[in-house]
Amino acid sequence: MPLPALIAIWIVAGLLILLIIGFVLISIKFSLMVLRPNTHDTEFLLNEAYEFKRFTPEYIASLNKEEFTVRSEYGYDMHGIILRNENTEKEEYRNRVAVLCHGYTSGKIVMSGYAGILMDLGFTCVMYDHRNHGDNVKTVNTTMGYYERKDLVTVLDWVYEKFGKDARVITYGESMGSAIVLSNLEIDDRPVLTIADCGYSDLTDLFRYLLKGVYHMPIWPILPIAGVILKIWGHFDMKDVSPRKGVIKTKVPILFCHGDSDSFIPKEMSVEMSKLGDGVRQLYLCKGADHAQSFSLEPEEYRKVVTEFINKYY
Repeated sequence: MPLPALIAIWIVAGLLILLIIGFVLISIKFSLMVLRPNTHDTEFLLNEAYEFKRFTPEYIASLNKEEFTVRSEYGYDMHGIILRNENTEKEEYRNRVAVLCHGYTSGKIVMSGYAGILMDLGFTCVMYDHRNHGDNVKTVNTTMGYYERKDLVTVLDWVYEKFGKDARVITYGESMGSAIVLSNLEIDDRPVLTIADCGYSDLTDLFRYLLKGVYHMPIWPILPIAGVILKIWGHFDMKDVSPRKGVIKTKVPILFCHGDSDSFIPKEMSVEMSKLGDGVRQLYLCKGADHAQSFSLEPEEYRKVVTEFINKYY
């Protein structure tokens, strides 16, 4: 073979090897974003929440907070807080409890704004940090709902022990927290009502959207490689994180909230889920709201939608 042809072959082969290495490195980085997100402490989360007008420092200072710890079946402690006000202490609301689940890279304290709506309706609010988030020790991987949904089962077990077997519990999630509360409905029939704000319907579909629409990278081969990495390092299969399955299985009333300008999780995912299953499904799209900003942008409208849904279906 002539030397120029041989050199050309080696150049092409070298470029292909570099391309493969590049895709593998990108897949590893993408997988680590999932498994080990850059989570933040309470002070950072509060300052961010104040900036986005989720609530005020005065509101946080006024809260009646009780700390608690629940042991996960996977061997780590989950730290949480219980919020109450004068409404939750009324005898007629004694059995009203809400469990709130925060989003990816966030923490329990961020759910305090939603808790204000619920406490005004008499719900004692239970909020906790998910694995690898908040005040919890960062020794495990984030799995976007796979193991987190079973942690929610553990928290619900604790809730019924603390508040009594006659407690009527609702679940409320934001973003990844929505995926958790919806996925939980596939394996746990105890919640009597669920509210899911800006959640995803399927993790694989979300990753496809993020790679193509947000990061402007090819889905193949990055997603298949990332899937293998998640199985090896995270011990879960992304196809098993599919909140829509919980929606299909349950007859629990579900309110879906989503900003119609969400740039991280497309609103179409909530639109799709609002049409699934045999139970009551209601959809609220907040005009102009980006990801997890519906309550901040339209607080009165949001409060009205949530309040009316709970009053009608709880």
